[in-house]
Amino acid sequence: MRAKLWRFASEHWRTWQCQQLAERIKKYLDDLIVWLIDEAVDPTNNAAERALRGAVVTRKTSFGSRSKRGAHAFARMLSIIMTWERQGKDFCTTAHQALTDTCSQRYSGTMRINSPIFRLE
Repeated sequence: MRAKLWRFASEHWRTWQCQQLAERIKKYLDDLIVWLIDEAVDPTNNAAERALRGAVVTRKTSFGSRSKRGAHAFARMLSIIMTWERQGKDFCTTAHQALTDTCSQRYSGTMRINSPIFRLE
């Protein structure tokens, strides 16, 4: 398969778009066929698409973010929520604990404001 794709991509193409695609196939050929070699690699990106589906629906139904800062905050919160979900943690319980820990650090004078979770850029 690799040899066939390489020969296909090495042909001369009439349009620059086809030629550009052929060059990209040659450049990323090993990445394109990894799913043929490793059974653990899914040949589609369906899992990634499904993981993003909820965020896309939320963004579309809420008219998106009105600022870059809001978009970054939403992305960070979604990342945290999805990570906790994959770890099997309950959102409400884990968020409550994180906020409790943060508040107790704040009052004891040991809070790390520069934590990536709280920093918005």
